[in-house]
Amino acid sequence: MTLVMGAVAYDSKVVTIWAGFRAWFARQGFDFDFVLYSNYERQVDDLVAGRIDAAWNSPLAWVRARRLPGASPGRAPSRSSCGTPTRT
Repeated sequence: MTLVMGAVAYDSKVVTIWAGFRAWFARQGFDFDFVLYSNYERQVDDLVAGRIDAAWNSPLAWVRARRLPGASPGRAPSRSSCGTPTRT
């Protein structure tokens, strides 16, 4: 199973950063991929809908994810606003 992380592409360097994470995880034998978004609203919608497994959120996006209808403990960020896997 592949863990799919969502992240907002606020700068072109984000692609390099997440590609580096993917390569590092691959060397560790961990199947990881990422999806880049142009805004946190779409990313949070996909997180709550289960289309991505985790999200690298801003603090406000984390709050939005917790408050959206349909958010469940298994889908909403559980501990921190950034990079916390959302499925237990």
